[in-house]
Amino acid sequence: MMMESLLDTVRVSLASPPAAQAPRVRAAKPSPCTVSDEESSARPSDPAPCLYAHLLAEGPLQREQMIADLRLPPAIVDQGLRKLQSMQLAEYCTTMRAYRAVPPDVAQLSLSQPLQEEILRRNREIAQVHTELSPYAEAFGEHHRLLRREQSIVRHRNPATAARLLTEAIGVTTSQVLVMQPLGAEETAPESVLPDELLAAGNRLRLLLPHTARTRTALRPRLQGAQDAGADIRTAGYLLDSLILVDGYAALVPDPTAPPGTTATTVVYEPSLLALLHKVFDNSWQSATDFDGDSSGYGEALDEMRAAILELLATGLKDEVVARRIGMSARTFRRHMSSLMEELHAISRFQAGVAAAQAGLVSAEARGDARSV
Repeated sequence: MMMESLLDTVRVSLASPPAAQAPRVRAAKPSPCTVSDEESSARPSDPAPCLYAHLLAEGPLQREQMIADLRLPPAIVDQGLRKLQSMQLAEYCTTMRAYRAVPPDVAQLSLSQPLQEEILRRNREIAQVHTELSPYAEAFGEHHRLLRREQSIVRHRNPATAARLLTEAIGVTTSQVLVMQPLGAEETAPESVLPDELLAAGNRLRLLLPHTARTRTALRPRLQGAQDAGADIRTAGYLLDSLILVDGYAALVPDPTAPPGTTATTVVYEPSLLALLHKVFDNSWQSATDFDGDSSGYGEALDEMRAAILELLATGLKDEVVARRIGMSARTFRRHMSSLMEELHAISRFQAGVAAAQAGLVSAEARGDARSV
């Protein structure tokens, strides 16, 4: 009986039609955009980041699916999709009729390419403007030269006026800018050694400094920047005086008649004097040593710097005068002198200079030049 009851139950179950199964619905993953009905008033101000994150995790997705998943109003979803498409972060696939996320680096490349092309086009236009204006700039410079020949030498007591004239001279010509700049015994501001007006000359600048510039830690980065811009920089043992020469246009030199404690500048326009000053500069430039921006010491210029000390000592100049002319502090000068005197077996500064001359380390011509400094 028990067996028959069990069989009857099986027959009934087999004969009964199966119950209909409910369709499987994909559960939406939590998203920062999803809000409850009670929180529906607190909508995200910018839905684009939430939509992008949801597309990355679940995409490609149709618009209606995103509305259902995130429980956001259609207008909010549309707003976010428009922003993502404008930023190239989402694209609509027509075959799937769905949106999919685009990697940010791909979007960045797509957005920046037109800008890069525009920059190149603008640069070509700027170069064309420079080319077209170049003849007029030369004519303007020639006009100024003719006007200033009436005043071949002008003295200016105001440093700002001298700086303005230098900027004008560099701007109206395409000539080389030749600069001879001694250094003081103490560290000075890099801008005072190489002002912005001179940096504007770019690859037209030829700058001559004492060898001691190689050891000025604050000055070196500015000199390296000038070299990167195309400037040619050399160093020498000692320099006669400051000189800024905008070749063929004007020269700026210190005014020795300025009252004590003040500075003044003499601006020279006379062509014959400009040609002479050019020769003075070239004479010092040819014997100078190229500045090495990667080396922080004297390098190959050490022997030349020590020879300059001996040349000046041979004239009988005092220690502080020699130190000032080569742009070295008194303490550093004494250290070099101690080493030189030991090598020359000298007991006095003057004797060291004489011993150097007798050993052929200082030429008679150099001693004559040093006496005239």
